[in-house]
Amino acid sequence: MTLYHVTVGTREYKVDVSKDGILVNGKLIDARLTPLNGGGLYLLTHGDRQRELHVDAYGRSRFAVNVGGRHIVALVEKASSHIHQTKNPIHGGDLQAPMPALIVAVRVKEGDVVEKGQALVILESMKMQMEFRAPFAGYIARLVVQPGMHVEKGALLVEVRPQKLP
Repeated sequence: MTLYHVTVGTREYKVDVSKDGILVNGKLIDARLTPLNGGGLYLLTHGDRQRELHVDAYGRSRFAVNVGGRHIVALVEKASSHIHQTKNPIHGGDLQAPMPALIVAVRVKEGDVVEKGQALVILESMKMQMEFRAPFAGYIARLVVQPGMHVEKGALLVEVRPQKLP
C-alpha cells in the first residue's frame, strides 16, 4: 500500500493505493487511469463514465490536469514527504501553461475577487483554445501575463489565493 496526500486548490485528500483498489479519504473508489499515449493523454474510467484528460508533470509533485476544458493543478506527495514542507511552498492556485501557447485573453486583474470556476485566462495552442478557470473562490494575488504574450510550457500565468476572512 502507498499513501499519498493530494491537494487540489484548498481541498486535501488522503489517497491509499494498493492491489485491492484505491481509497480516497477512506472511501473505495471504482476508478482506473489508462495511458493513451506517451504524451500525457489518459482515459479516466470512473464507474461507467469515461473522460479523456491530459496530465503534465511539473517537478516531482506538481501536476497540471486538463479535463473537459477545465484546468486543475494537483500537488501529490507521498505520505512520508508530506511532513517536510519546502521553504517556497507550491500553491494549488498557481496556474501554469501546460504547453507553449499564445495568451488570447485575460479576464481578470490583480486584486480581483474571483469565484470558483470563473474564467481567468484564455490560451491558444495548436489552433485550440483553453480556458483556465479559478480552482477555488479567492483573489488574484499575481497576474503574470497579458493578451498577445507567448508563453512556454510551465510558465506561471496567474496566482489565485483563498479569500482571506475579514
